[in-house]
Amino acid sequence: MAGRSSGRAMPGRDRQASGRRQAGTSGRSARRDDGLHAAEREQEGGAARAGGQRRVPEQAPPWMWIVLGVVCLGMLIAFFNMLWSKRHTGPEPRAAQAPHEQQLEEIHALMREGKEYERLALQAANAEMRRHNLQLAKQRFQDAMEKYDRLMAQYMLPDGSLPPAYAGYEEIRLELQRELYNVGRSMTIQD
Repeated sequence: MAGRSSGRAMPGRDRQASGRRQAGTSGRSARRDDGLHAAEREQEGGAARAGGQRRVPEQAPPWMWIVLGVVCLGMLIAFFNMLWSKRHTGPEPRAAQAPHEQQLEEIHALMREGKEYERLALQAANAEMRRHNLQLAKQRFQDAMEKYDRLMAQYMLPDGSLPPAYAGYEEIRLELQRELYNVGRSMTIQD
């Protein structure tokens, strides 16, 4: 038969030789047959590739598709969880204030007022206004010291010190003493 290089029958060649396509065959099968013929030619030592045939890439393995699906699903879950958590978080409930927290806030307010009067005294234009502001500052610091002493009296140990749990509150007393010293010193300088 014409066009045969081996003794085997090649159905694709026969169709091409006749120039007719059989009913029920598609172009794909003809291309597949051509690919088979090229492979047979290579095995027999013929031409490497006939007329621009492309190599078909391999398909990705199934495990890769599974991993890709799991990663995409995880990213979607994380994204929607982030959106949902932002939308459904309300203001955090405020912890109940301890009874002494209210009194400590009053002490800090008196200290701020005292510092403000002390600042005004330093900026005062005349001596009378300076003395008046220093007296107001001293009064505020003394009131804060009295409130502090009443508040901490219930926590004091017999030796007059605070327990380790309340040791940080001693800083408030030290600051009050320092401010009273500064105001008293400023008043003596003014006299």
